[in-house]
Amino acid sequence: MILREGSKLVYHRLAWKEPFAPHLLQVLYEDDDMVALNKPSGLQVLPKGIFQQRTVLAQLQWKEWKMPPSSCSKRKNVQLHPVPVHRLGRGTSGLLLCAKTKLAKVQLASYFAEGAANAEKKRDGTEVGKERKISKFYRALVTGMWLLNP
Repeated sequence: MILREGSKLVYHRLAWKEPFAPHLLQVLYEDDDMVALNKPSGLQVLPKGIFQQRTVLAQLQWKEWKMPPSSCSKRKNVQLHPVPVHRLGRGTSGLLLCAKTKLAKVQLASYFAEGAANAEKKRDGTEVGKERKISKFYRALVTGMWLLNP
């Protein structure tokens, strides 16, 4: 089908309800350039698939809309709302860094990129390279027994 000038295209999205997701974000640190959040497990960071509104990004947008303009929002370099600078999977809880300014976004993202780019693996599997400015550590809580020789 080819639309002609003046044609009207209408799309009706089917009604759907997003699955439950945690909605409480704890602010651990905040300044004029960034905010560090404690993201709970089960909350998606960016809209994707069936989660379009129950996301960290949507909450950051809502928070910024509800709050009165701060002194930081009068600066040129400020985003419309804080944006996450790295990923944490929906099932992962932990520290999520979000940039409030374009400069902070570039700088924080580069810290994560440097960590990945500067690491080299030795034969024994250990990593060597420049000291990372930001490092990620994962911990898992498991149940049951781990058999060394199944």
